[in-house]
Amino acid sequence: MALPSSPSDASPLLGHLNTLYPLACLLVGPDQAPHLLIRVYQGAAEHPPEERPEDTEKWLLDLLRKMGESSSGDRETVAAADEAAPGDDPLRQDVAGDLIERALPVALAACSPQKRFLLALDAFEAAGERPEPAFSDASLSDAYSTLQTKLQGVLSPIEYNLVDEALSPTSLRDAVREWVTTRFSPAPSSLRARIRTTLQTTTPADESSAIDSNESSETETATSGSVLPSRLNPRALLLTLLIGVLVVAGGIGVTYVMQSSPTPSSPSSTSLVAFSAEQARTVTPDRAMTSRSEAADYVQSTLGRQLEVPGLMGAQLRGVGRVRSGGAEIPVFLYEDAGESTRIAIFAYSYALIDRMAATATLDTQVRSELARRNHLVTHTDGPTGGLLWRNRDDIFVAVAPSLSTDSLRGLLQPQD
Repeated sequence: MALPSSPSDASPLLGHLNTLYPLACLLVGPDQAPHLLIRVYQGAAEHPPEERPEDTEKWLLDLLRKMGESSSGDRETVAAADEAAPGDDPLRQDVAGDLIERALPVALAACSPQKRFLLALDAFEAAGERPEPAFSDASLSDAYSTLQTKLQGVLSPIEYNLVDEALSPTSLRDAVREWVTTRFSPAPSSLRARIRTTLQTTTPADESSAIDSNESSETETATSGSVLPSRLNPRALLLTLLIGVLVVAGGIGVTYVMQSSPTPSSPSSTSLVAFSAEQARTVTPDRAMTSRSEAADYVQSTLGRQLEVPGLMGAQLRGVGRVRSGGAEIPVFLYEDAGESTRIAIFAYSYALIDRMAATATLDTQVRSELARRNHLVTHTDGPTGGLLWRNRDDIFVAVAPSLSTDSLRGLLQPQD
């Protein structure tokens, strides 16, 4: 039954951790599993080796079961809680999130383009992208009703019931925003260049200007870029077109030079990992705390964001700090590796925050595509700076530790994979 244990496990009891951890996750969820296992091992450590049973794995499993039940009440209470509040079960929420990630693209594609637009617009509005609604409540309600119907067609009955019970309307809205942002961001650089050229070369029409139809007025009009008169003789038309072509060509040339020759100080040269590593050197905690739930409450009350605070194996949360960029504040969770007194900083971004920070730091397109898989650790190195990134719903976490290698950092974060 035991899963392979790490060769670095110094204690025979610690050798069973790989078996106990997934079972604890199923019992109380990944967030609470580390706390439960620490209690189990504390209880086991109170017994000297000579007093422990020969089958230590069975003994630890029994301790895990008893402490897991005692932390949630007796079995009847647990069963009643499961029936009354299925949305509070961490495993159900995680599985429901995975089901939505799989089914949502199909369901949205089955909706009409107008309904897709309304759903996405509502999702971005809820995230603070728009100050006021741009549509009626009735049309939005109809769009969500259609989406629910399509989801019901994509998922099996038991899968749809799980999603319907475990995910709140807010979670569904977040899932829509996350999928749209992940699939269609960022805008193609070629499109950005074309629009920049358009803005540089297009002159607003002056409708109040009366332009004579004689040759001298036509020549002046072509030179200044004003509205063309309704009638032009061939020579004036040719002159106008020639000047227009020269202006557009000049604009394209300027754009090409600007894009193909970035200076070392160009903001786009700074990656999100490099930015995080630089900020981690000076960020200080606003408040010292060791509880992840307290940290989550603090971020929600001060920044209005609901986050699942990451847990690190072998490292203790010490506090929460903040970094300002792009007119927004980014929460930073500060940890300390007890064994080596190493400081670890985890920055909690979102797609909306990263878009606002475009002038300061950017998220590489390749990294964005790798983050499509939820809770998948992505290693990214920018020169001497390395860090790990992963995504949970719409939140993107970046972990940096200047004195640790990325492999060592990955070992601390491995349970999140």
